[in-house]
Amino acid sequence: MTPNNSMRNVLLASMLVASAATTAAQPTRPPLTAAEFALQAVSERPRTYASFCIASNPAMKVGFERALSDLSMRVQDIGKSLLASEPFEPLTHKTVPQILVDAFEEQNGELLSQLKATNAAPSCARFLANVDRIDGDLLKAGVMQALSSVQAALAAIEKGMLK
Repeated sequence: MTPNNSMRNVLLASMLVASAATTAAQPTRPPLTAAEFALQAVSERPRTYASFCIASNPAMKVGFERALSDLSMRVQDIGKSLLASEPFEPLTHKTVPQILVDAFEEQNGELLSQLKATNAAPSCARFLANVDRIDGDLLKAGVMQALSSVQAALAAIEKGMLK
């Protein structure tokens, strides 16, 4: 494994701990800031799991939509206060590099493939309950981890360690 691949894998792994996966920047939408990207990453992995669960059991759609909406609002609230702090505020002024968007898309696709391959449908009700009752401190730690991971990835890109 080359140093670039090694560093990339370490950064991706740390971002996945924080539920990092996100959708691609759409052509009609301006590029995301690094801050927006990090916050979306926290909600995207649960959203991918939810889309799998809803496809397996459409009756879960309403529950997942409510839980994901609540999760997204909580992430935004936590993110707003963290992004006002000195360590994370610079992320609001940087555009997320395409390499990070591509890596998240790849991980998101892999997650969906794993869910399908392992028949994860029986765990959907438990997953919905977990999203519903995620602890505020745990969620804040996840948001902080996502912001820190994006910072580390941006620093690695600036140093030429990720291309």
